[in-house]
Amino acid sequence: APGANEPHAKSAGTAVQIDPATDAALRGSISIIQTDRLSSTEVEVGRQPSGLAVSPDGATLYVANSDDDTIELIDTKTQKVKQTLSLTPAQDPGFGQMPTDLVLSADEKFLYVTCGGGNAVAVVALPELRITGYIPTGWFPIAVAEEKGTLFVASSKGLGARLRFQNRGFAASQGIGTVLFLKP
Repeated sequence: APGANEPHAKSAGTAVQIDPATDAALRGSISIIQTDRLSSTEVEVGRQPSGLAVSPDGATLYVANSDDDTIELIDTKTQKVKQTLSLTPAQDPGFGQMPTDLVLSADEKFLYVTCGGGNAVAVVALPELRITGYIPTGWFPIAVAEEKGTLFVASSKGLGARLRFQNRGFAASQGIGTVLFLKP
């Protein structure tokens, strides 16, 4: 909890320390819950963890951190971050990629990460944790699933500003969600 004189704001009723220049949370965390013991461990991760995926063997937890433009790999036994990867491409360092979700390929050779700020899916090669490219998607992808080599990508704003607004032009606030089927 923040100290009495530290900048803070309420998040779901709980005081969190913030950056006074941006009003963004200074850190993020996830809770690992041991259901057999009814206990939990807090693991510090990047800001705004928004998507999680677990390796089939249960050894690695992948975390998408929207405000940090990173993904982190957590060792589930030690409950510590073992690797961090920035998703910010060198060609576009200004606007954030905003990773929102992620999924492992069935063969565990790739991690697919939806990037809402980049309108793309980042393709990350495993185990080397290297970005091999970005696949274009609809406007602001927020979720991804994989089944038999096909990616299903949900975009919350669909195709973008395509609807007419009261016959006066196009409106960005009236997007239609879409689901894209991709064979990477």
